[in-house]
Amino acid sequence: VSTPSIPETWIEQLKTGGLMLTVLQETPGDGWDLLVRLKKGKTGMSGGVVDLVGFMTLTGRLSTSRSSRDEVVDLYPGKKARKVHAPWSDFSGGALLRVQRDFHFFAQLEGFLLEPTRSGEHIVSHPDLDGHMISRRDGLDRYGSTALSDRFDKMFTKWADYGSPTRRDYAIRILGRNQKGRGQGWIMEREDARFWFSLR
Repeated sequence: VSTPSIPETWIEQLKTGGLMLTVLQETPGDGWDLLVRLKKGKTGMSGGVVDLVGFMTLTGRLSTSRSSRDEVVDLYPGKKARKVHAPWSDFSGGALLRVQRDFHFFAQLEGFLLEPTRSGEHIVSHPDLDGHMISRRDGLDRYGSTALSDRFDKMFTKWADYGSPTRRDYAIRILGRNQKGRGQGWIMEREDARFWFSLR
């Protein structure tokens, strides 16, 4: 099974030098996840993304639920979505899916919230911006302000400027509550852990 976080109790059970191989949900509730290999050192856990895998999700306290596209539509009664070009829609086949998913991961690191729907799309929002988008394979449906889609486009350019990293290109560290990452990187907050992702 996959987990949206790594509970402290799992880390406490490892001795220094111990290895943890676990499946971390990339987007909580999504079907493809990050297989991560972490080693416990004197100052914490670090490692990297090994591969992408598809696992069933945990149930119980760590479980996640999927949303519906209708939940976004209901926020904008009487308004139709504006169809917006998605940068990944210029690709086809497996490349389209890879580019979309790798960019979605980068967008999450940059502060975007991506919530999977039951139909395989993603609801996109940002805590500092108005509006919502539905991310599909062939484009985006925008609801509300253009600020969200404009920032999303800028993030795609930034991701491309970094060399279009895949999820396997990231190193990962688990940070303590008051610990900070070193160098260029991103913090991803989860319920039981803070993850520091950096490009290898």
